Amino acid sequence: MSGPPERNKTVVALDCEMVGTGPGGRCSELARCSILDYHGNVLYDQYVRPLRPVTDYRTRWSGIRRKDLLNAVPFAQAREEPFPSCKTQVEL
Repeated sequence: MSGPPERNKTVVALDCEMVGTGPGGRCSELARCSILDYHGNVLYDQYVRPLRPVTDYRTRWSGIRRKDLLNAVPFAQAREEPFPSCKTQVEL
């Protein structure tokens, strides 16, 4: 993309941190979701409780620790929260 986005478009950045679940932590599951707008303002930042027990927090890379997930929102809730009324097209 060259130059700033069109005025009628909303541009966001999405970052997800993953933890390992299952044997050896080989399965990746969402543990944090952050969304920022074009100007760097935080639109959403939430710890997310994985569906299965965490076997590897991958703290070295994710920054996620056990205590971060104690009050995390359930995955189903986090899946709906960021864009409850989103009726626009998402482009990646």
